Amino acid sequence: MTFQYILTLCIVALFAVSLVRRFFFPWLKAVLLLICVAGLYFVWRPDQLTEIAHLMGVGRGADLIIYSVAIVVLMSAISNNIQGRAQDEKITALVREIAIYNASSGANEKRKSAPMDKAAPSGKGE
Repeated sequence: MTFQYILTLCIVALFAVSLVRRFFFPWLKAVLLLICVAGLYFVWRPDQLTEIAHLMGVGRGADLIIYSVAIVVLMSAISNNIQGRAQDEKITALVREIAIYNASSGANEKRKSAPMDKAAPSGKGE
Protein backbone atom coordinates (compact mmCIF):
# COMPACT_ATOMS: atom_id res chain seq x y z
CA MET A 1 0.00 0.00 0.00
CA THR A 2 2.87 2.39 0.70
CA PHE A 3 4.20 1.94 -2.83
CA GLN A 4 0.82 3.00 -4.21
CA TYR A 5 1.07 6.26 -2.30
CA ILE A 6 4.60 6.87 -3.62
CA LEU A 7 3.48 6.17 -7.20
CA THR A 8 0.47 8.43 -6.76
CA LEU A 9 2.69 11.25 -5.54
CA CYS A 10 5.06 10.79 -8.52
CA ILE A 11 2.21 10.73 -11.03
CA VAL A 12 0.61 13.84 -9.50
CA ALA A 13 3.99 15.62 -9.65
CA LEU A 14 4.37 14.61 -13.33
CA PHE A 15 0.83 15.84 -13.95
CA ALA A 16 1.61 19.21 -12.34
CA VAL A 17 4.82 19.64 -14.32
CA SER A 18 3.08 18.77 -17.58
CA LEU A 19 0.46 21.46 -16.91
CA VAL A 20 3.13 24.16 -16.62
CA ARG A 21 5.65 22.98 -19.22
CA ARG A 22 5.50 23.87 -22.91
CA PHE A 23 5.81 21.02 -25.38
CA PHE A 24 7.22 20.94 -28.91
CA PHE A 25 4.14 19.04 -30.11
CA PRO A 26 0.88 20.52 -28.77
CA TRP A 27 -0.88 17.14 -28.70
CA LEU A 28 1.85 15.68 -26.49
CA LYS A 29 0.53 17.54 -23.45
CA ALA A 30 -2.91 15.96 -23.85
CA VAL A 31 -1.38 12.50 -24.29
CA LEU A 32 0.77 12.93 -21.18
CA LEU A 33 -2.20 14.08 -19.12
CA LEU A 34 -4.21 11.09 -20.33
CA ILE A 35 -1.35 8.77 -19.38
CA CYS A 36 -1.22 10.35 -15.90
CA VAL A 37 -4.93 9.80 -15.37
CA ALA A 38 -4.69 6.20 -16.60
CA GLY A 39 -1.63 5.68 -14.41
CA LEU A 40 -3.47 6.88 -11.33
CA TYR A 41 -6.38 4.59 -12.12
CA PHE A 42 -4.22 1.53 -12.66
CA VAL A 43 -2.07 2.19 -9.58
CA TRP A 44 -5.17 1.83 -7.44
CA ARG A 45 -6.86 -0.82 -9.62
CA PRO A 46 -4.07 -3.14 -10.86
CA ASP A 47 -6.54 -5.99 -11.41
CA GLN A 48 -8.14 -3.94 -14.20
CA LEU A 49 -4.78 -3.63 -15.94
CA THR A 50 -4.28 -7.39 -15.71
CA GLU A 51 -7.69 -7.94 -17.34
CA ILE A 52 -6.74 -5.58 -20.18
CA ALA A 53 -3.43 -7.40 -20.55
CA HIS A 54 -5.24 -10.74 -20.85
CA LEU A 55 -7.49 -9.26 -23.56
CA MET A 56 -4.37 -8.21 -25.47
CA GLY A 57 -2.72 -11.61 -25.10
CA VAL A 58 -0.22 -10.61 -22.42
CA GLY A 59 0.05 -12.57 -19.18
CA ARG A 60 0.33 -9.76 -16.61
CA GLY A 61 -0.43 -6.07 -16.40
CA ALA A 62 3.19 -5.34 -15.49
CA ASP A 63 4.33 -7.04 -18.71
CA LEU A 64 1.90 -4.90 -20.69
CA ILE A 65 3.41 -1.78 -19.15
CA ILE A 66 6.95 -2.93 -19.94
CA TYR A 67 6.05 -3.67 -23.57
CA SER A 68 4.32 -0.30 -23.89
CA VAL A 69 7.32 1.53 -22.44
CA ALA A 70 9.64 -0.31 -24.84
CA ILE A 71 7.52 0.84 -27.79
CA VAL A 72 7.47 4.44 -26.54
CA VAL A 73 11.26 4.44 -26.05
CA LEU A 74 11.81 3.13 -29.60
CA MET A 75 9.46 5.74 -31.03
CA SER A 76 11.22 8.45 -29.06
CA ALA A 77 14.62 7.32 -30.32
CA ILE A 78 13.39 7.38 -33.91
CA SER A 79 11.84 10.83 -33.42
CA ASN A 80 15.06 12.19 -31.89
CA ASN A 81 17.05 10.76 -34.79
CA ILE A 82 14.78 12.42 -37.34
CA GLN A 83 14.86 15.77 -35.51
CA GLY A 84 18.65 15.54 -35.19
CA ARG A 85 19.06 14.99 -38.91
CA ALA A 86 16.76 17.90 -39.70
CA GLN A 87 18.78 20.11 -37.35
CA ASP A 88 22.03 18.99 -39.00
CA GLU A 89 20.62 19.92 -42.40
CA LYS A 90 19.61 23.38 -41.15
CA ILE A 91 23.06 23.96 -39.65
CA THR A 92 24.72 22.86 -42.90
CA ALA A 93 22.55 25.25 -44.92
CA LEU A 94 23.33 28.10 -42.52
CA VAL A 95 27.08 27.47 -42.68
CA ARG A 96 26.90 27.43 -46.49
CA GLU A 97 25.05 30.75 -46.54
CA ILE A 98 27.60 32.31 -44.19
CA ALA A 99 30.48 31.01 -46.32
CA ILE A 100 28.90 32.36 -49.52
CA TYR A 101 28.22 35.71 -47.84
CA ASN A 102 31.79 35.98 -46.57
CA ALA A 103 33.20 35.05 -49.96
CA SER A 104 31.04 37.54 -51.84
CA SER A 105 31.49 40.45 -49.42
CA GLY A 106 35.25 40.26 -49.39
CA ALA A 107 35.45 39.59 -45.68
CA ASN A 108 38.20 37.06 -46.31
CA GLU A 109 40.25 39.62 -48.21
CA LYS A 110 40.10 42.01 -45.26
CA ARG A 111 41.42 39.32 -42.95
CA LYS A 112 44.25 38.35 -45.33
CA SER A 113 45.41 41.93 -45.82
CA ALA A 114 45.46 42.76 -42.10
CA PRO A 115 49.03 43.10 -40.75
CA MET A 116 50.22 40.23 -38.58
CA ASP A 117 51.15 40.91 -34.98
CA LYS A 118 54.95 40.60 -34.65
CA ALA A 119 54.71 39.78 -30.94
CA ALA A 120 52.90 36.51 -31.66
CA PRO A 121 55.08 33.40 -31.17
CA SER A 122 56.27 31.70 -34.30
CA GLY A 123 55.97 28.20 -32.87
CA LYS A 124 59.57 27.22 -33.73
CA GLY A 125 60.84 27.32 -30.15
CA GLU A 126 63.26 30.24 -30.58
